[in-house]
Amino acid sequence: VLNSLSMKVPQKSMYDYLLNISSISIVFKCSYALCGASGCGKTTLLKAILGRIDLDAGKISINGFEVNQHRQANCKIGFMPQEAGIFHDLTMWENLRFFGFVYGLSSQYLNSRVTFLCDIFELSSIEKFRNISTLSGGQQRRVSLMIALLHMPKLLILDE
Repeated sequence: VLNSLSMKVPQKSMYDYLLNISSISIVFKCSYALCGASGCGKTTLLKAILGRIDLDAGKISINGFEVNQHRQANCKIGFMPQEAGIFHDLTMWENLRFFGFVYGLSSQYLNSRVTFLCDIFELSSIEKFRNISTLSGGQQRRVSLMIALLHMPKLLILDE
């Protein structure tokens, strides 16, 4: 639920607000698209939902937990950024292990989840130990999506 969001950006354009939303409720297990012209605030809204920027007013909550106030809200979000969002000097497995640690996953759960996701995204166990920079662009995007899905989020945000 997004309630009365606003973010002022002085002299950004002829508008006083970069974001000015009265209320949005999103139902889980549904798909939504956020569309708009360049510079209209799409990425700013996504950053606010992720808790990466502060709003001037309003609140964002996920399952009753306010973003930025409760770790439980932020842990329910999977995010795949427009750019790959992975460490190119690490292997696929090292990337997944790092983000698994960030999400607080146990080693046993992480291993089973990685095996499951590798099967789903058709990445072999050999590729798991290859440096990310040696993978094709498509494989790198799949790894980025695997990271976003690793902790079984309630909300999945895909930026472009």
